[in-house]
Amino acid sequence: MRCSKNIKECLPGKEKRKMALQADKTRQSPLCSFLKTSRKVFLWILKKREGRYRKASLTVEAAVAVPVFLLTVGSILGILDIYRMQSLIKTSLHQSAMELGMYAYGENGDSSIGSGISSAFCMAYARSRMPDFGEHVKFSYVGTAFRNNELILRAQAEYKLPVSLTFVPPIRFTNEAKVNCWVGWDKTKDIGEGDAQWEEMVYISENESVYHTSPSCTHIQLSIHKEFAEDLDGQRNAYGEKYHSCEKCGSDGETGIIYYTEKGNRYHSSEHCSGLKRTVHMVKKSEVSHMHQCQRCSGKE
Repeated sequence: MRCSKNIKECLPGKEKRKMALQADKTRQSPLCSFLKTSRKVFLWILKKREGRYRKASLTVEAAVAVPVFLLTVGSILGILDIYRMQSLIKTSLHQSAMELGMYAYGENGDSSIGSGISSAFCMAYARSRMPDFGEHVKFSYVGTAFRNNELILRAQAEYKLPVSLTFVPPIRFTNEAKVNCWVGWDKTKDIGEGDAQWEEMVYISENESVYHTSPSCTHIQLSIHKEFAEDLDGQRNAYGEKYHSCEKCGSDGETGIIYYTEKGNRYHSSEHCSGLKRTVHMVKKSEVSHMHQCQRCSGKE
């Protein structure tokens, strides 16, 4: 047969390629085969090692970066917490100093500052007004001083971190509040040259010819009462005077209810009558020199 002479020519294409590969393998020396195999193994091992090194590098970076990040965040939060506590302590000291400054001088005119209250009382009062921060803040000193008509409150505190760290010592800080003591005013003392001249203030109301020295005078601070018209007959005011009808609103009220004051001598049919209202102004006494003083105010003096 023809195929028996040349078998390769009679085989299909795939079989020809397989036989060609087998022929190439048989022509290769054992050394070449070993080298190729070794190369494949080396590349496989190198690939595995590179993967391991990459994973380990991420672990080391995380081990370094995460503590640094947490320490940074904790430091920022600690600084903000210290600032918050200092603000609260400063506010408390300032409020206490303002309240204590009003009592720094004696009641009987003693001009020596601090005669009204003692330093021990100031310290105890300031400490009692301090906010409570728990175990993280400890006040080591709360003191007071009087100097040049000023009251000074000072507080020293120690701040401990919420987490105990041996290499971080307690943070110490000092807050201070300073106010001018309230000394009042002594009108018996002469006013020096160049100082503003003090002048007495008085009160006047519209359509009146007198001035008042007291804002609580019954002429301007009215106490209005309401009654039925028939019940007012026979009643007298605080001075024994009889009530008469008002010239402005009259006495013919529609409801039969009238309005009056204890020290006035008029009754009104409307509570909105101008005779029951006072528009009071405070002016300098020199501006109303043409007016006379109210008799009720002068009687009090």
